[in-house]
Amino acid sequence: MAKRKSGTTFLRRLPGLSDAQQQALDEAREVESIALATARAARVTIDELEGLGLRSDNILEKLASEARAHRLEIQRISTQTPQPRGRQDYPRKASRMLPVPERSIFLPPPPVPPLPDPLEARAVYQLVRSLHGFAATFGLARGRAIKALKIAGIDIYEDIAREWEAGCDTRELSRRHGPGRDTIARWIRKTGRTVLPRNSNWRYDEALIAETFDKAGSVNKAAEAAGVSWTTAGAVLSRYGIGCDGRSRGR
Repeated sequence: MAKRKSGTTFLRRLPGLSDAQQQALDEAREVESIALATARAARVTIDELEGLGLRSDNILEKLASEARAHRLEIQRISTQTPQPRGRQDYPRKASRMLPVPERSIFLPPPPVPPLPDPLEARAVYQLVRSLHGFAATFGLARGRAIKALKIAGIDIYEDIAREWEAGCDTRELSRRHGPGRDTIARWIRKTGRTVLPRNSNWRYDEALIAETFDKAGSVNKAAEAAGVSWTTAGAVLSRYGIGCDGRSRGR
């Protein structure tokens, strides 16, 4: 490319043009390129604004359609015959509600009642003969009631076990003392005694059934000796590993 007089390079040198004409041509080309770039930028801006306007029109039309549908629904509901409703007294108005006193959720725990005097504890237990009644008398929890009885020289576990041996079943002991039947049975086992399944003492002598069967060799005689049925006697012998024919199952 040829250079201008000012030292710059001509954009494109055409033959037959003087330097002044060539410079004027180059300046016109620059103005044209600037105008084209400005026009393209203006077109982009116009397209964006027109598209936004179209979207806005669509949104406005959608909102207007929803508003018309809402008004029609309100008119339809208002023209319907209202159904009679029963009287409703609740919930009451806030002005008619009783005020609820403010209570802190961080209240201190209630004071623990002291353990009773051992002599008084022994006298009360001998009177009520019930762990639950003893604890309620002094306002004690079950654990502290057992501790108070222990200090007074009363072993509640041994006392309950003796009542059980005397013929009081775990159901009655549970009703009398408060704990469940499983707990009563566990307390009895603590004393070294054996509590059979079903949490109740057997109402017949298994050893007598086995001994009578061993001597007489008859399930009927063993059942008569213990005062039970033939089926019960057979079940006892089965638990002892003895067959109804008098022979041990291991033989």
